[in-house]
This record gives sequence, C-alpha cells and structure tokens, in this order.
Amino acid sequence: MKKEDIPLRTTQKLMYLLFFWGVFTLVMANGYKENGYTRKYREAWKFMKIGFSISVALLILGVAVFF
Repeated sequence: MKKEDIPLRTTQKLMYLLFFWGVFTLVMANGYKENGYTRKYREAWKFMKIGFSISVALLILGVAVFF
C-alpha cells in the first residue's frame, strides 16, 4: 500500500472526533499532509468537522431544551 493511501486507525479517528478543538490535533493533521499521507490528512479533517458539528448540534439542542 502506498504511503498516501494509508487510512487512519480507529483510535485516531476517535481522537479527531473527540478532540477536534485542540492545537495538538490540528498540528498532527497538517503534519500528515506535509509527510505525504494525503488520505490520513483528509480523514483527520473529516472527523474533526464531524466532531465540531456534533458539538454544535448538542449545544443547540441543550439550549433549546433548557430555555
């Protein structure tokens, strides 16, 4: 398998999903692109966007329920 086609491991996907807001995750995701891991880069950003979307949806839902 080529270096650019290697996918993220499940634990990495979970990390990017839960810790999308951290500087560490942003640096790691950008590091994938710099080192030629284009699939890992795309998947990392995808899971950070999903994590952000879930947190915004939960925040809106929480505000709607409690106010």
